[in-house]
Amino acid sequence: MRLRPALPLPLLLALLAAATPAAAAPCTASFTVRTGAPHGTLPPDTPLTGTLSYTPGEGTPMGAETVSYPATGTLTVTAPDGTEAHGTLRAIHVTRTPHFVDYISFDTKSVAGTLGGVTAYKDPMLLTLYAKGGALTTFTLPATTAQWNTLNTRRTFQLHGPQTFLSLPGRVTGFEGNCAG
Repeated sequence: MRLRPALPLPLLLALLAAATPAAAAPCTASFTVRTGAPHGTLPPDTPLTGTLSYTPGEGTPMGAETVSYPATGTLTVTAPDGTEAHGTLRAIHVTRTPHFVDYISFDTKSVAGTLGGVTAYKDPMLLTLYAKGGALTTFTLPATTAQWNTLNTRRTFQLHGPQTFLSLPGRVTGFEGNCAG
């Protein structure tokens, strides 16, 4: 009995080639989040300063439309009062869905902090940048602000509290990202 791969071999090889970066370079990004709901002492529409530092690992295809990169690094948002929330990056997901939307999502774990006086959080904290379907032509992670600007259809931030009413949605603006090397 002959076993057949789940994906045609040429497609599988193309996915693997597109998911393998030349070298894992350390990257940084900065952005602003406008809160979409009250969070502790923070009213809606509070501007949060966001920072992201990460180094992606080798990408792994997760079917035909997504490549996930294990990653190390941190995602932090800081309020004008100096309180913050931060998480440890665990993965970056690149999804290409030509019939709907393309997106790249930063997924964190071990979320903690004191943002707006709230001290209990639940994983994950997410930063997701969307583009129209077909905008991403490869699964390669962007390395410059110009490349990140392809993902400008919608940009969202999510921070989860232990109860639903403590979850914090946000709209991301002014995203700038660059990788060394």
